[in-house]
This record gives sequence, structure tokens and C-alpha cells, in this order.
Amino acid sequence: MKMALGLFQSGNGAVRHTVRDYDAARRNPGGFVAAWMALIAGLCKVIPEDRLRLGHPVCRIEKTGEQVLVSVGAVGERGPDTVWGRRGSSLALPPRLAAATILFEPDLPHDLTQAMMRMGTWMAGQSGILRALYHEPSWRRIGLSGQAFSERGPLSEIHDGSNDNQPPYGLNGFVGIPAVHRGRQKPLIDAILDQLTVLFGKPAARPVAVFYQDWAREPFTATQYDQPPMYEHPTYHPPDGRTAMWNGIVRFAGTETADRNGGYLEGALDAAERAVMSVARTS
Repeated sequence: MKMALGLFQSGNGAVRHTVRDYDAARRNPGGFVAAWMALIAGLCKVIPEDRLRLGHPVCRIEKTGEQVLVSVGAVGERGPDTVWGRRGSSLALPPRLAAATILFEPDLPHDLTQAMMRMGTWMAGQSGILRALYHEPSWRRIGLSGQAFSERGPLSEIHDGSNDNQPPYGLNGFVGIPAVHRGRQKPLIDAILDQLTVLFGKPAARPVAVFYQDWAREPFTATQYDQPPMYEHPTYHPPDGRTAMWNGIVRFAGTETADRNGGYLEGALDAAERAVMSVARTS
């Protein structure tokens, strides 16, 4: 299997080759995305279309007997809509986001609310993510893998995010600048393209498209309390040791509440499986 070089950029801007890596052309993130899309499509086939509410953020959850009345506000529309949820309803969004944006009635116990607020959402304020697309993977022609780490920035970590020998080809990177300093998008993208040029040559300065996402400014991911960056991955667990609220009527199912791999996709699967198994045992 062909090997290619990674890069390291020091704080003064100097670039040197680092460990050899497997040729990025053998990687296939497109297959990963396709697998998740297939999962979503499969779920949509078994859920009645009139039960799917896109663009309807939850603003209130009220316990009524053994059910909950969920109020949702359609984006761009006035007035909330309501949906009845049976015992076994799941809360899959980050606990801090739920505590900061949803009104619970009756009030949740103080200790539980505080535990939810203390649970930062992994990657929420960590970085912006940039994806630059190209017609050709020019970096491979000069023996580079597309992987780079930088102490200088703006991107602190870069990877080849291309499909398996299929255009468009891409470089993905994580912005290492704190969220409070990432407000002006255009100058930041210009600086990133300059950095890619230094690392991978002049063709890297001319992507056919650039996509930038700052998770710290995504209202369905982060809160104002997520602005300070996390320098270590937190140890996640159910908030206040509880996997459910209101005697099991609503269960936590987000990745930040997982006992293992919290904050990652694996944690999301673990937490979801826990919630489903809990419902199955009580139904």
C-alpha cells in the first residue's frame, strides 16, 4: 500500500515532514456518510410522515399524568404547536442545551438542573470546521497525505476528507482559535486558504468551493456557556446519575449522557440503546 507524508507546522510557521501515513486515496469517508444516511432513511420509512416535525425546536415539556405535553415552535412561524408524548419519550439533545432552552413543568429537581448545566457539549465551542473542495487532489501528486498539524493556525488539524478516488476531493480542518475570536468569517477563511497554500502548494489556494461551520454559533448545538474551549475531553455520564426524569417518563438519550464514549457517535448509539432497552423493559 502506498505511503504518503504528513506535515507539521510550528508556531513560527516553519513546515516539516512528519510520520508517513497510508495514502489518503484509500480512505472512504463517503461510505461512512452513506451508512448514516441509510440509517436515517430506514427510520423515516417506519415513522409516519405526519409525525416528523423538522425545524420545530422544543420550547416546553409539561408532565401530565403518565404522559408529557411537548410544545414546539416552528422556525419562522408564530405560536407554539403541541405534541403528546407517551411514557418512554427520549431527550436526545445535549443536557446543557435542554436545561438552557426548554421550560420543564413541573420544575426539575435543582440538583438535576445544575448537573445538566455543568455538562458542556463536546465540540460545541471547540472549533469551526472548514471543508475545501477541489477538482484534483494536488497534494497527493507531491507525496503528501493531506494530514497536517499546526501550532500556528488558523487550522490546528487537517485531514484528507476525499471520497475514494472520486471527485470532488477535499481537505477538512479544525479551527484552533477560541470561539470568542472567530466572529469575522471572511478574514478567517482567507487566512485558512493562505495556510493551506503554505502547507500544500499553490493549487490549494484555489478550491472550487469552501464550506465553514462554527459550532459555537449553532443555536441547536451550543449555548453561551459553551464559548470557552474545552482543553480535555470530559468524562461523560448521566446527569446527576439519572438516566431518566419524572419517574422514567422522559429518558436521556444524548451522547453526553453515555457511560462510554460520551461526546462521540459511539456514545450516541450507547445512550440511545440504553433508552430503548429501558422502554422495552417497562412496556
